[in-house]
Amino acid sequence: MRKLNVVWGKPTLKNPKRIVLCETKSEDSVKKLHRQHKEENGKGIIFNYVVAKDGEFWMGRGKIKGKYSDAITLALQGKFYDNAISTEQFEGAVKALRDLAAEYGLSAKDVAIDTINKNNMRCEDIIKEVFPEAFAEEQEEEQEYEEAQEKEQESVSIVDCYTTEE
Repeated sequence: MRKLNVVWGKPTLKNPKRIVLCETKSEDSVKKLHRQHKEENGKGIIFNYVVAKDGEFWMGRGKIKGKYSDAITLALQGKFYDNAISTEQFEGAVKALRDLAAEYGLSAKDVAIDTINKNNMRCEDIIKEVFPEAFAEEQEEEQEYEEAQEKEQESVSIVDCYTTEE
């Protein structure tokens, strides 16, 4: 993990209740983003951690007030609606989420996706990669639904064969 040139210590909460996956909303480098945030708020990057496009894991300041004040923010560099997450960034995010969840004893139910990023399925894929057991039941239900749909299609086909017009 790389640290930004900052004077504060580890950007963590004593007892975080959750981890929130979000985006930086910028294609700029992590260092440039830090400088921009420093100009805006005088303190620097607002996320606890950032996963850069190349998969590098950066530690930030993490002092977000309001709805994320009880959370560790794990931001992915970029704008999700503009560009897909690279393989390196995906793998870096999986490792970062796995490490943070283990360090703080958090589970899949404690991981959220920022509302702006709900349509980005890669965020959900990151969570599924780290916590596959949490999605096992969902996968079983999907498989049962698909099998039921196939059986229904088969029965419709059989009925159609015996239907004759007079």
